[in-house]
Amino acid sequence: MMAMCYLILSVIFLVAVTPCSCSTLLQEQDSTLGLEEKFPAKSCQEIYDQNPISHNTSGYYWITSVEETIKVYCEMSLVSGGVVGGWTKIADITGANCPKGWASIEIPDSSITGCRSSSDEGGCYSVFFSTIPSFSHITGLVAGYQKGIPDGFAEHANRPYPGRSIDAPYLDGVSITYGDKQQRKHIWSYGIGQSSNAKTYSNYNCPCGAYEGPAPPSFVRDHYYCDSGSYGSPTHPTFYVEHTLWSNTNCTNGNNCCAQLDAPWFYRSIRGCGASDPIEVRICNDEPFSDEAVIVTKLLLYIQ
Repeated sequence: MMAMCYLILSVIFLVAVTPCSCSTLLQEQDSTLGLEEKFPAKSCQEIYDQNPISHNTSGYYWITSVEETIKVYCEMSLVSGGVVGGWTKIADITGANCPKGWASIEIPDSSITGCRSSSDEGGCYSVFFSTIPSFSHITGLVAGYQKGIPDGFAEHANRPYPGRSIDAPYLDGVSITYGDKQQRKHIWSYGIGQSSNAKTYSNYNCPCGAYEGPAPPSFVRDHYYCDSGSYGSPTHPTFYVEHTLWSNTNCTNGNNCCAQLDAPWFYRSIRGCGASDPIEVRICNDEPFSDEAVIVTKLLLYIQ
């Protein structure tokens, strides 16, 4: 009896101290996994790990969630943050297919079509992307153009949001977060400063421009890119199409924001055992469209 009690207590103790693990046990290779609806996987990562045929074949595969079996696009050759293959594409937006919440715009005197906020008023305008399956890693990119005189991460009299809260237009640009509207968690920010190299009103430039503007709010940390399409003093009605934002090209002297090694791509790892919240992408401007705007021409998001 004494020995049996000792065994039970030992088992209980082992269960209590075993840490949470996000990993799954390796299984035998399965060359059919994800290829047919009757052989769905849990994720693109599982297909990559267990189906060697998939390694060089990006495309649509079957995965299953608690509620349904669906086809998703699996990117099997992408490497980001040291994570190789098995990425699930959740967003692929261009100016030709702007989602509800954003509006399409043709930039005058150019062949460029993009997405802008759905209102002429200032504020943040959201689109949401489902995360099936849950994710521990996220990567992607944003490309676009500047209109008018955006203010980077500056806070001024026209911005009625003390402390530059994550729930407010804390930047002129694009904000990527996850979690519900009451508890947003920051992933990445794409800011737009007034000018790359003009000293006039430099307190509205990017924080790492030739003439430095203010740093981003503390919740952003170093998880951001900031750029400007204007090389001189910008004007309200002008679209600056000579320079694609966050593209790491045509950088002017002293503009350290532009020359980011991985830009426009970002990568973040989610702490703990991952997340299942939708990804929220917001186009933000603290002033009306007549004054400033960001025109998004490309948005790509992948999770794993």
